[in-house]
Order: sequence, then structure tokens, then C-alpha cells
Amino acid sequence: MRRGGPGFVVDTNVLVSGLITSQGGSPPCRIVDEMLHGSFGFVLFLDLLAEYRKVLLRPKMKALHGLTENEGDAVLTTITTNGIMREPKRGQAQEVNPGDQHI
Repeated sequence: MRRGGPGFVVDTNVLVSGLITSQGGSPPCRIVDEMLHGSFGFVLFLDLLAEYRKVLLRPKMKALHGLTENEGDAVLTTITTNGIMREPKRGQAQEVNPGDQHI
């Protein structure tokens, strides 16, 4: 994986959209494919990974993407392997959305 350059934070909605779309060439699908292949630098935080998992395991989302819990965890493991893990410094971020404090 390319480690130089900026790291991007991929919103949970993009990950979910990429997994549930039937349009293989859509931007969210391409982003998820590139995350799975380590094609670009993206940043992960433990809180963000927990959010990814929580959303992917919602019954409605599971029905849409069709992944079992183990398959979803395998996707997240691959994403984690290819991402750049960081922990944000608490208290330095401006809070735009209280649920996005980890970003």
C-alpha cells in the first residue's frame, strides 16, 4: 500500500453504499474496492471501525448487503490491514457533528 501523501477518511455512508450497490462502477463501490486492495491511503480510527461494524450489522443493512457477521468482519479486517491507523488527539477537533468526534 502506498503510505505517502494524504490520508482520507471514508465516511460510513460511503462504505455501506459501496457494499450494497449493484452498480460496480459507482464511486462508492470503487472507493470500497480500492480500500480492500490498499490502492490509496485512508485513515482509520478505532471509533470509526466500531461505527463501520455497528452499521454493517444492523438488520436492515445486513439484508441489503447480504453479508453474514463473519463475512462483514472479514471485510473490516481487510480494510484495517490496508488502512493507516491513527488515534485523534482529544480536545483539538472542532465539533461539527457530535457523533463524528473521532474524525
